[in-house]
Amino acid sequence: ETVIVKEVISSIEVQNFKGFRDLKLSGLESFHVLAGPNGSGKSSFFEILEFIKDLLLFDVQEAVSRRNVGSLRELKFSEGPINFQITLDASLFGGEPIVYQLSLDDWADTGVEISHEYLRKQSQSARPIVGRAGSHSSYASESEPRIDYFSFPVNRPALAHVPPDEKYYPTANLAKRLLTTGVQSLTLDSPLMRKACPARLSA
Repeated sequence: ETVIVKEVISSIEVQNFKGFRDLKLSGLESFHVLAGPNGSGKSSFFEILEFIKDLLLFDVQEAVSRRNVGSLRELKFSEGPINFQITLDASLFGGEPIVYQLSLDDWADTGVEISHEYLRKQSQSARPIVGRAGSHSSYASESEPRIDYFSFPVNRPALAHVPPDEKYYPTANLAKRLLTTGVQSLTLDSPLMRKACPARLSA
């Protein structure tokens, strides 16, 4: 199973990933329980976060192969891009939520690519802190009025390449850490959990 660390994510939107045509969950708080029959999408929901984490730690091909499938197409609900939008809790960023949006798709000539990406404050007028257009990634400095541009392969998110400089890019570096280390994977020993507890010895 996968556990979301307390007060990291406040909302999730996903389109075209596995069994989800269009999933929107908001108002996420410190603790939730997902319940449902087999095949209802519980594991697929948790896999959203694991997939994004793998994209940031590795690349698209590795993240796809870790799902035990041969291609991105096998992870799609239907034709078209897979879209993720995650809102990180405002309490972690000085009172304003941070939104991370990522889209990826596959093409016959170029393979799997990140087609669209940004990290920004939730207010619509806010400029992207991290952005991507093709192979060009942009990083807005938060201590100086400048935007730095780099060219990276399109098989890995721009957020994965954010310069590790807390002075100029504190929000991007914190968002990256939360999305890669703010999710913990735990494997429960189901057969052991079904066994009765040993009898307690009386004093």
